[in-house]
Amino acid sequence: MKKIIPGLLLILMIACTLAGCACKHQYGDWEVKKEASCSETGLEERTCSKCGQTESQEISMTEHTYGDWKATKAATCQEKGEETATCTVCGATETRETELADHTYGDWEVTKAATCQEKGEETATCTVCGATDTRETELGAHAYGDWKTTKAATCTEAGSKTRTCTVCGKEETDSIAAAGHNYTKKVTKATTCKQEGVTKFTCSVCQNSYEEKTPALGHDWKSATCTSAKKCSRCGATDGKALGHSKGSDGKCTRCGEKMTIDMRTVIGAPTDEFEILRGRDSVGLVTLDWTAENNSGKTIKYYTVTCYYYNAVGDPAMNDITGQPFYTVKYVGPVEPKQILLVDTIGYCSICRSVVVGEITLEYTDGTSDSGWYGYKITI
Repeated sequence: MKKIIPGLLLILMIACTLAGCACKHQYGDWEVKKEASCSETGLEERTCSKCGQTESQEISMTEHTYGDWKATKAATCQEKGEETATCTVCGATETRETELADHTYGDWEVTKAATCQEKGEETATCTVCGATDTRETELGAHAYGDWKTTKAATCTEAGSKTRTCTVCGKEETDSIAAAGHNYTKKVTKATTCKQEGVTKFTCSVCQNSYEEKTPALGHDWKSATCTSAKKCSRCGATDGKALGHSKGSDGKCTRCGEKMTIDMRTVIGAPTDEFEILRGRDSVGLVTLDWTAENNSGKTIKYYTVTCYYYNAVGDPAMNDITGQPFYTVKYVGPVEPKQILLVDTIGYCSICRSVVVGEITLEYTDGTSDSGWYGYKITI
């Protein structure tokens, strides 16, 4: 509320009397000359627009501007606390009392055990003042003894069992699940590539049984190779024929990489009559023969290598007197054109030799290819 200062009003009245109060004042708006605060009043003035006369009035003090309440004394469960707010302008304070705090209870502790017939009790104690709080607990569970079978279960039928509370005598009954069959199995008919199998399952408890059939396996064919037909890995059955070797220019099979050997009688003709003339052994055991045969390979032979085997009078291998081996190998130099004659003569030293077999022969052709195989002609001394 604003008010006019009494002394100032008196001066104005005297002035107005002396002047004859001739001016009918027309005052403007009040203008603040001094702001009011929460600790001191303010001042405002207004002026007559005709005669310039002014009048003043006091501005009341404002209310305090308090900040947040802050605890200055903590409350407990036995004594109230205190909190204070401070004016942010003048520092004036205001204090108020706070309510008692809740009890600080510890854990609930059983003070009376519950049973299946009577509820129990548990208590919590305040850690500050020792006050206690008590509450009732629910009925306890039954104290059942061991289960006792009243009806045994079978493979297909459920059984039953019962147990009794040792406190109140209440009985509880439950079912025992059917055990199910305990099958053992026995193969009564083996499964093969062509034949279905049979397995019999028999329960060891009640002898219930059933059979299961297994479809025939079917052949597990392994692809044919150069030397064997398509073959089943399980039963050994075969189908078709071996592929046979496919000779490459290096004398090896293009499929399996094996060094090719052939029947040399298909490449070199039969020995001429000279083969029958075994010239025998000389005084130092040198065995010689004149053997000629026709080149039927269709190619020009650059080199040919011949291995001959020695046998004694009873047909056992005879050893070369120099090498100690039962054979002797000689390499001859061509060329031998197609249809021309090859010649084999000296075949090593063997003083006990009674017969000779012309065995392996290798032909190396001028085109870089070669053939190897068994010849197999024999002559007896």
